[in-house]
Amino acid sequence: MTFLEYASNSTSPAIVLIEIDVGGVTKGYAKKDFTPIGSSIFYEGRVTSLFSIGRSRQPLVWGKLEFSGGSFDLNNGDGYFDSIASTWFIAYYGKESRIKIGYEGLDISEYLTIWSGYIENIQLSPEKLTVSVMESRKKLDVDIEHSWIDVTATTVIQEAIILAYPEVTFDSTYFDTVAWALASIDSPLVSVDMTDPAPAIDVIEGVCSSIFGLFFMNPNDKYSLKLVNPEATVITTIVSADIKNIPQITYDPSEIVSSVKVYCEIDTQLDSGNKATIIEDTTREAYVLSAYSIYNAKEFTTYLANPELADAFAIKYLDYTMDVHGLFDIETTMKYYSYEIGDTVYVQLYRDGGVSYLGTIKAEIIGKTYDLETFGVNFNMRQCYDEA
Repeated sequence: MTFLEYASNSTSPAIVLIEIDVGGVTKGYAKKDFTPIGSSIFYEGRVTSLFSIGRSRQPLVWGKLEFSGGSFDLNNGDGYFDSIASTWFIAYYGKESRIKIGYEGLDISEYLTIWSGYIENIQLSPEKLTVSVMESRKKLDVDIEHSWIDVTATTVIQEAIILAYPEVTFDSTYFDTVAWALASIDSPLVSVDMTDPAPAIDVIEGVCSSIFGLFFMNPNDKYSLKLVNPEATVITTIVSADIKNIPQITYDPSEIVSSVKVYCEIDTQLDSGNKATIIEDTTREAYVLSAYSIYNAKEFTTYLANPELADAFAIKYLDYTMDVHGLFDIETTMKYYSYEIGDTVYVQLYRDGGVSYLGTIKAEIIGKTYDLETFGVNFNMRQCYDEA
């Protein structure tokens, strides 16, 4: 059976495995001693607590994703880590760690890797060893300096990563090449003319915020990129039977935007104040004022290479923000593990007893969290208006 078949049909709880690579050996930990079918690794039963793994973005912000996490606790009640804590830290610091989830009857090859990153620090007590982990994206806080003029955004991001870490190559070893190929199809031109060093991640996030892009590490610790399309085709329906809660819907008019001013053709650093061209779009002001009695103007400083791209940015942004959109959170089952931030889905919202609440609505996923205690997937959603 596959992971999806188990997640959809199994009544037994899922099993969470933690792996740490050190010295060419993979150390394994679980909540109880366990060796999965087909695995050569023994997972020692020392895990006493896990963190929820997730990412989210603010409804009106692209480029930056917030990572939720992250530490796990290993039982030290028997003093196992007392004598080796300092050497353990030296050996394990910065090493890759993975979290997998599966089921007792599932072959290890079918276990789902839901997160990869590295060990950042540890804390030792008589009861436990707490291991804090971080996404590898944080390692891009390395200064670079370069200039790109009229270059595709995906190329700039790739080259910024490689400037930060020259040993990295653009191939499937380090990059999710399938995701990059999709993002490259509609990748706009940008110009980044750096006159001073800046962290690579700042450059990357600046480019992403200019193109409605999301930069992240995929579960296998590979660089990935996704361009958000609010008009994307719906890819699944989250049915009411799989939703564990009846969500509260928040309608926040502060997120309505009536006009935008977009700076493009930057001739130097983004924060220097030197901008070559300004595009202003006020075409939604009359509608927003009439419908909501709101005036809310926003400014965006972008790396976009020309006024035509800036104009398209303004139109897309105002289409996205000229109305209020309901925000809500749902708790679902592991069968929806494959859906990610930026995907568009239908959601069936019903009261207890099958009575319609909001019915079936279209929504964009803006956050996703694996709850490793309840073995579920929780989504933060932003309502769209064309209903099913």
